[in-house]
Amino acid sequence: MKRVKSLGKWLAIKSLLKAIYSDASFKKAYRLSLERLPDLKEHYTGARLSDFLEYKVRFLLTAQSSFVADDVAEILQKKEVCTLLDVGDSDGSLQLMVRDLVNQRRLLTCGLNLQKEAVQRIRKRGLKAIRADAMKLASLKRKFDIVTVMETLEHLPNPIDFLQSLHNVVVERLVISVPYVRESKVALDYLNPSVFGDRKPTIENVHIFEFSPSDWEKIFLHSGWRVLREKIAFQYPQWSLLSITKYF
Repeated sequence: MKRVKSLGKWLAIKSLLKAIYSDASFKKAYRLSLERLPDLKEHYTGARLSDFLEYKVRFLLTAQSSFVADDVAEILQKKEVCTLLDVGDSDGSLQLMVRDLVNQRRLLTCGLNLQKEAVQRIRKRGLKAIRADAMKLASLKRKFDIVTVMETLEHLPNPIDFLQSLHNVVVERLVISVPYVRESKVALDYLNPSVFGDRKPTIENVHIFEFSPSDWEKIFLHSGWRVLREKIAFQYPQWSLLSITKYF
C-alpha cells in the first residue's frame, strides 16, 4: 500500500508541475497560496489534513481562485465594485486568494456556511461570513454579482432546487466547482464501510450526486443556467503506463 501511495504522490506532483508551467494564471495563484496560506491543514471542520491531502487541497484552491479571478476581472471592466459570495466557504481561503489576485478595494466578498465553526474561522481572518443553510439562500433576499459554489453542489440533497433558487441571488455569474468523473453516479460512499471506513458521515464529507460534465450541463440547462466556459483541473495525469492512473 505504501508503494501505491508513493506512486500517487509522484503522479500528483507531475500534474502540478504541468499546470504550473503551462498556465501562467495557475502559477501566479499557486505561488500566492504558498505566501498567504502556508498551512491549509485546518481547511475543513473536524479533520486535520495529512501533508498529501493538504497538497491536493492547495492544488484545487489554486485552480478555483485563478478561474474566479478571471470572472471578477471581467466584471470590474464594467462595474466599479464587484460583490462575491462563496457558498460553502469553510475557512475564507477562496476569499483571500481572489481578493489578492484582483483589486481588493473594488471586490467585496462574503462566505456562507451552516456550520458555526466554519463561520468563526472565516471571521477570525477578518472576512465577512453568513451562517445560513445554502438551500435557503434565496430567503436572505440579498444579491451578489458572483456566487461561487466550490465542491459543494455534490453534497446537496436537491441540487436542482438549489440552482433554481440562485436566479434570485446571482446578478452576473454563477461559478461552480465539482469533482470530475467520467461517468455519473450516486455516490453515498458512507453506505459502503469498505470505502468510507470508520469516518463519521457529515454533510461536509458525504457526496450524494457525482455527475459527468455533460450530465452537469444538462442539470444546469434544466435549472435555467447556460455554461459560458469550463475548465478541468486534473490532479493526476490522464494516462500513464498500463493506465495506472485509473486507480487514483
